[in-house]
Amino acid sequence: MNINDKIINLIYSNKLAFLMYPGGTGGEFLSQQISSHCSAFRELPTQKCTFNSEVNRTIIRLPTFFNALHMATPTESSDLALCNNIKNFHLHVNEDINKSVIEADEFLNSHELPALVRVHESISDVYTKANTTKIQITTVEEKVYALICLYIKLSSEKLTESRLLHWARICESRLAENKPTVDIVKKIMLPLIGINKNCTLVHCFFLFDVVKQGKYTVSELTNVASKPLRDLIIEQISSMSKFNIPASQTPRNIEKAACVPFFDLFKENTLRNLYNLPDDTVRSNLIQWHLKNVELFALNGFAITSGPI
Repeated sequence: MNINDKIINLIYSNKLAFLMYPGGTGGEFLSQQISSHCSAFRELPTQKCTFNSEVNRTIIRLPTFFNALHMATPTESSDLALCNNIKNFHLHVNEDINKSVIEADEFLNSHELPALVRVHESISDVYTKANTTKIQITTVEEKVYALICLYIKLSSEKLTESRLLHWARICESRLAENKPTVDIVKKIMLPLIGINKNCTLVHCFFLFDVVKQGKYTVSELTNVASKPLRDLIIEQISSMSKFNIPASQTPRNIEKAACVPFFDLFKENTLRNLYNLPDDTVRSNLIQWHLKNVELFALNGFAITSGPI
């Protein structure tokens, strides 16, 4: 069996279910909560989950294979495209894909119940209604909330040379057509870290967005790197309208995945019906997560006019 077959067998295993989500919609928090309260899934070991109270962020650490799957955004829906994305991720983070597959298989087979694994948005055909629930951004209000939430939670990660290069390699593994990413980082982006001592991982993503356009100048990158984080977020929010909701990636046939609007998760019975939960504990915890987010928004100078509750 070649490595592609091993990857696909692992992903199609009945030991896996998926929660697909756009950044900022609480994917890690929800996957931890659902795993803890839904009898259909194994509960994640406490040592796999950490919580940063300063930014209200849950962090789940699973074997490297699942990080690769989490970050995989192939430009085609085929199994081969997904395999190539996963192999490229391992290559760029200097991990042995064969050992990674074995580690992931051992993790899945260490428990009789399947694991609920979170993944970012993808068009891959492996995600279907049978194995995936997708949190969907459907309104400008949801998009604004998610953007602010994402940026605040990532703002705690200060940008260093090693961190920037790490994300450049990941970006390169996800975008096969954008091979010069690491070279661009080394030649142009690295010097920009010194411009803004408060440069964060969010600045890194804004920089990559500029690079991904294909046309950029050093002055454009310098402008992004030097701006306060709040200014960058406000600029992006102000560019939105109800006619300009950034397209989300969805499995090829949208009906294949169970898609749920982000704010609908806060409604009574949505989560209970999706996961056959015994009570409203997960929804109650999600509401508390939201209320803490609102506090953080205010502390960072943001006010949302319309929220989930």
